Amino acid sequence: MSLFQLLATHWEELEGDFQEAYGIDLRDLWRGRLSAARCWVLLAQLPPGSRIWRMLGGPMAWGMVERAVREEGWRLASQNAGKELPRPEPPAPGWRDKQDDLRRREERRLARFMQRHAERNN
Repeated sequence: MSLFQLLATHWEELEGDFQEAYGIDLRDLWRGRLSAARCWVLLAQLPPGSRIWRMLGGPMAWGMVERAVREEGWRLASQNAGKELPRPEPPAPGWRDKQDDLRRREERRLARFMQRHAERNN
């Protein structure tokens, strides 16, 4: 995915990450105070668990603390179950798109249902 595709689809996450991690207003990119090359480098260096990585999924989706908490939860659950349970994994790349598709399908189904019942009641 290119920088401009990421900016177009995940502006809010990137804006929050840049402000939190670097104290940089991402709008500086459009003001000429931040080059696209520097923006790309800074984006690539955002820490694991940043908003953009959580949104995109994959191994960078969890920060160190979240990974440690999930590992400890897994260890305790495995110990209590008396067997080794599947290890926790960060969300797979593309997870958010799948969730959005599912939400849109459910919204369409609900709209059709409501339309059918509105027609029956009239």
